[in-house]
Formats: sequence, structure tokens, C-alpha cells
Amino acid sequence: MEGEQIAGVASVRSDGAVLLNYVAPEARFKGACKLLMHEIELWASHRGLEWLTLDSTATALRFYLSNGWAIAGPPQPGFGVTMRHPMRKAVTVAPTT
Repeated sequence: MEGEQIAGVASVRSDGAVLLNYVAPEARFKGACKLLMHEIELWASHRGLEWLTLDSTATALRFYLSNGWAIAGPPQPGFGVTMRHPMRKAVTVAPTT
């Protein structure tokens, strides 16, 4: 949250597949997305997961690549005329006790 506004939301499945990572336009480039992804990594480390996966949009691809994600296969058809880019990242965040 930023003040009383929700800055972003994320969702991840128990197997480590990130299903949703959305940041409000006014929260972009302010660290909200990095914080969401850090929290997902922390959650995954607490569950003993080794990898996280997601399908990136072309728009978000540069963000994920610059934050340690790797392309995990060729682009696949997405919604409508879009393409989705399969990605994965090793879980390296150590759980805090």
C-alpha cells in the first residue's frame, strides 16, 4: 500500500508458478514490483521451493531479466495477438527465522 492506495498485487501457486504480478501505473518505477517479487521469493524459500516460474509479457520482460530471471523457453502464444515468455528463477532469498 502507498498511503491508503494499493500499489500492487501478486499471486503465486504452491508449486512456485507466479500467476499475477500487477503494479498500479502510479506506482511504477517506485520499487513496488521489486518488493512484491522479493516477498514471493521469501514465501517460496519458507516452503523449500527451489524455483519460481512465470510467463512474462513483452513489456515486463526487461524488468524480469534485470532482476535475475532467465528465459526458460521460446515465446508462446498469449492472449489475443500477444506472446508470453516463459521464465524461471532460482529461489535464493534465505528465510528469516
